[in-house]
Amino acid sequence: MYQFIHQQQDLQNVLNLMDQSSIYGLDTEFIKVDTLWPKLGVFQINISGKVYLLDGAALDLSEFWNKLFNAQQNIFHACSEDIDLIYHYAQQKTLKNVFDTQVGMSFLGHGLQVSYQNALKTMLNVDIEKDQTRSDWLARPLSPEQLMYAANDVEYIMQLSDKVKAELSGKHLLDCALEDCRNLTHEIGQETPMAMLYHDVGNSSPVKAQQTSWI
Repeated sequence: MYQFIHQQQDLQNVLNLMDQSSIYGLDTEFIKVDTLWPKLGVFQINISGKVYLLDGAALDLSEFWNKLFNAQQNIFHACSEDIDLIYHYAQQKTLKNVFDTQVGMSFLGHGLQVSYQNALKTMLNVDIEKDQTRSDWLARPLSPEQLMYAANDVEYIMQLSDKVKAELSGKHLLDCALEDCRNLTHEIGQETPMAMLYHDVGNSSPVKAQQTSWI
């Protein structure tokens, strides 16, 4: 189950929960426009097994960004586009607390760009649909199919992370994987200009970003 958050007062409940647990499973759904900058549609977060879908078109996420930077750990799968989006919106680029399950799986011999769908099947024997990848995430209302798709992207990520970390630890590779994640987020920060704040671009047609998650 999940909860779609589009009212600012409801976001406070999520922020309060984030104070009680500082490890989060995260993903984003976005559109890129002619400026090549991402426009956030939905930010998904799993907090202690509870899934929330944050409406990027309606919410002020300033406090949310700060909590991500102060978290014990932010867990993603194929995080490059997500980190770039966070750096762009938060106008900070020092996120050092990331564990990317795709990076972790590469250390376990599953290839450099295993998709989230294949990762779940391989590690947890869980099947999810990826049929809404090219949806318009700025359209409102979002369809039930879009919302379920978005929720599935973080529903199992904590379990996936636990399994990947356990296998890495067993092979004495967890520290290496975490160092690679730190290097990755640093490199993304080096490539993300801070001077350009996001702005709307008239009536330009949205184009779905090229994801690194390899569907």
